[in-house]
Amino acid sequence: MFAFAGWHLLVLVGLVLVPLVLVGGVVAIVVVAVRSRSRNGPVHARPEVAARLKELDALRAGGVITEAEFEARRRRIPDEI
Repeated sequence: MFAFAGWHLLVLVGLVLVPLVLVGGVVAIVVVAVRSRSRNGPVHARPEVAARLKELDALRAGGVITEAEFEARRRRIPDEI
């Protein structure tokens, strides 16, 4: 009849275990990416950034700072967070 040889076990492990490990690895990477993104969030969603940009815009509109100073400070805000 049919004898279960050692190579059968290797084939079963290769067909079952390897895809499971690959899928598990992909799932783990996706979970880490989603958690990291939700924890940090995009820069434009942070209220302190929006408040600082509004304050900076008010300074520019009031003539307290020049357009060049506004642009330079605006570029630095995301780097400071």
